Amino acid sequence: LFLHHNRFLCNCDAVWFVWWVNHTEVTIPYLATDVTCMGPGAHRGQSVVSLDLYTCELDLTNFILFSLSISAVLSLMMITTANHLYFWDVWYSYHFCKAKIKGYRR
Repeated sequence: LFLHHNRFLCNCDAVWFVWWVNHTEVTIPYLATDVTCMGPGAHRGQSVVSLDLYTCELDLTNFILFSLSISAVLSLMMITTANHLYFWDVWYSYHFCKAKIKGYRR
């Protein structure tokens, strides 16, 4: 299989290809020297077999952590806003119901 002198874009969309190249039984001539990345900038000229696939796995981890932190911040903001706006209404309703249960009347 001749892959040399092809323009490979070595981003996270090409992880499956890099994994296949590293695990295949197919003979690929000039794999270590001429099968290189043409971009993005940090990977330009680097061999396809030497790419670090772990960085692409971190994208999912970062997305999950970002989603959890945004959810926590938004929930905290909603709770504090609701507390500020409706605290006295909830307090009054609580004590009103408590008085009804004890049998107090107006």
